[in-house]
Amino acid sequence: MQYKNSFKYDIKKTFMLYTILPIVVLALLSYLISIFIFINNTASYNLNQNIYLSNSLNLYFKDYENALNKFSKNPLIINNIKTKKPNVETYQMLYSYINSTGIKTYFYIFDENKNIIMSNTNKIPVYAEKNRYNLGILSRLSDSYQNKLIECNIDSTNFQNTITFGTTIKRNGKIIGYLTFDIYADSLIKHYIADYALITVLTDKYGNVLFTTNTLPITKQGKLENYIKDGSGFLKHLKCYYFITQNKIYNNEFNIYTVNSLANMITVFKIIGILLIIFIVILICFLMYSSSKVSKDKTKDLDMILKALENVQNGNLDTRLNIRTNIEFKTISDAYNKMLDDIKNLIELNKEEAKHSIISEIKQLESQFNPHFLFNTLEVIKYMIKTNPQDATKMILNLSKILRYSIDNSSSEVNVVDELNYTNSYLDIIKTRFKENFDYNIKIDKHLTNCLIPKLIFQPMIENSIEHGYKGDNILYIDISIQNNDDFLIAKIKDNGAGINKNKLEEINKPELFTNQKLN
Repeated sequence: MQYKNSFKYDIKKTFMLYTILPIVVLALLSYLISIFIFINNTASYNLNQNIYLSNSLNLYFKDYENALNKFSKNPLIINNIKTKKPNVETYQMLYSYINSTGIKTYFYIFDENKNIIMSNTNKIPVYAEKNRYNLGILSRLSDSYQNKLIECNIDSTNFQNTITFGTTIKRNGKIIGYLTFDIYADSLIKHYIADYALITVLTDKYGNVLFTTNTLPITKQGKLENYIKDGSGFLKHLKCYYFITQNKIYNNEFNIYTVNSLANMITVFKIIGILLIIFIVILICFLMYSSSKVSKDKTKDLDMILKALENVQNGNLDTRLNIRTNIEFKTISDAYNKMLDDIKNLIELNKEEAKHSIISEIKQLESQFNPHFLFNTLEVIKYMIKTNPQDATKMILNLSKILRYSIDNSSSEVNVVDELNYTNSYLDIIKTRFKENFDYNIKIDKHLTNCLIPKLIFQPMIENSIEHGYKGDNILYIDISIQNNDDFLIAKIKDNGAGINKNKLEEINKPELFTNQKLN
């Protein structure tokens, strides 16, 4: 318990509070902020990539839609269907358009009987196969009132998914043929994908997967897993975390999904978290050791002073101080040593005097120098050196003045101004200790400053006011006034403390407790 009330413990506690706690808080905040930034960046990047792909594919499909409108009315294509013969200019026109897209695409020109007239490949698409069950895009175009249709197919030779755009070729309002473009889905998506670490999935409106950069989210039936199909934002599936963004494109014909798998990054953050905890534990151990060492080093001089004062209290006057680390402590050390020297000299000079005289002188000296007050003041200085160095310096200077004045044995009578300077230093130390709970005022007529009064005459009454008037929860105010009244020096010391009961006050007032001195 005594250690916890010591200045050394306060330094250690302060060091721990203002070093370990901020470091731990900053480390944890940095860790949490890093996780937040990662999550925010992941969501933002995923969303931006999805928007980019959606906009790019929408523009691409719109461009094909416009191209079909233009080609369905092109006289070269109409003439090819009419003559049922390929034409070099038509090849060049369609090749030029396909090459401008940069995406693997096959085109087909059919006659009204769905026979291939012209193509840039020898492959026969599934929708052009001759069977009565074929309900592909050509059958739908011939039976539909729409001039343009879109559907998804599979290349039977390599089982790659294709997106087929088809339109009818009409002459005089009658269907004379068909034009289709088979766009390979993998070539289409790869053309726009910049980051393969991001799982990208393209499906038709029925959930059939046309393209994916990762096979994990696909069922055996070629459908998209429900947790991705129905999910959005952050979600957990089979102990794994994902961030999903989905968007419908081109009149809701297709869905584009972008998926971030967070498993690896979460593992990294877990490892970082464990390392951070280990670092904090090691740091706390190191700082606890450092705080103990720092508190021990910084209070070494104060411990020496306190030990010397304890020796004085125990009657040992042979303990001297030799402090050269700080000016403030050096001042106290020198004053202490001088005090011991004066005490020893006084004892030596009065050894031959009567026993009663020796005892009387020692008691007088001890009454001038109160070790308890000095001990308490040094304890406060100890604490304030770190918390408020400016006030600590002020207290040290006031303490030095008090010590010099107390050990000055040249005269038992002093000027009023000297006694008030000593009293002011004493009260200033009390005010620094009690702060806003204590205040004082000293008022004296200027022509009275050179009057002689007994040394330390005010201190017992001031100590009595502080000891009995201050209860810890009140504001103590001491008012000191010195004035002339019929050639008598009148000194009044008043306080607003609790006071004493009436009976005891009458008992105290029976003898004369004050000294009147006629003015010089």
